[in-house]
Amino acid sequence: TVTSQNAAQPTVAAQGAVLYDATHNQFLFSKNADTQYYPASITKLMTALLVLEALDRDEIALTDSVQISPRAAAMKGSQALLDASAVYPLEDLLRTTIMASANDSAVALSEYIAGSEENFVDRMTRRAAELGMTNTNYVNCTGYPQSGQYTTARDVCRLCCEIAKHPRYNQYASVWIDKLTHPGGRVTDLTNTNRLVRFYEGCDGYKTGSTDAAKYCLAATAEKNGMRLVAIVLGTPVSQTRFNEARQMLDYGFATYRRVVIANKGDLLGQNVEVRGG
Repeated sequence: TVTSQNAAQPTVAAQGAVLYDATHNQFLFSKNADTQYYPASITKLMTALLVLEALDRDEIALTDSVQISPRAAAMKGSQALLDASAVYPLEDLLRTTIMASANDSAVALSEYIAGSEENFVDRMTRRAAELGMTNTNYVNCTGYPQSGQYTTARDVCRLCCEIAKHPRYNQYASVWIDKLTHPGGRVTDLTNTNRLVRFYEGCDGYKTGSTDAAKYCLAATAEKNGMRLVAIVLGTPVSQTRFNEARQMLDYGFATYRRVVIANKGDLLGQNVEVRGG
């Protein structure tokens, strides 16, 4: 169980935020948790989930060769700088989507799995409905600014909890610096967009996002002393604020709540209970 030490709750500038105790399945803090906001690249959490689930079903493999379409290679925003018409291992596309928030990699994965980004987005929206993400809608797989794409802090938290069933996500999401070697030998340096991976003890995932409309967003998770917390902040005014506020929320959760064993299953409690009419 969890006990509270009655500390003051966080004060955050984020438009929407939640702090969730994934170990005990309860929300510890929320602000506008069900208000719809633009998700930016937080969208790629669902993109990655569908890829991971397809891997689990053996529909695809990390070693698959994926040819990059001119459309995918031309994606703007965060990129892995993929070469059009070149062939990459699927694993490279997945890890650059997760770690470096690469729009070109995300679109290449969507086209490979579903034939087109549009077909893949239909799957994203259906999966969101299955997960109970009732305030989420997708119109692309990257989070690139487009009307009609929205989510909430609570829905992002639901999505993160589903991703947590796939340890491979955090395997990529927890890497701070890496490289991508292109088929022609060119090398692109990669730095994780989630700075808490390096600067917050126990943080090993999830994802950042930022656009002019969405402002700066972050889904982060950390585990300490056998307790895993998930912090979501959407719509912070500047980049560093999202990291500061997620850190503040995580600090609050770890400092204010702790695991306490009240009783174990099967213990005799030594209590007599009066049974009326017994």
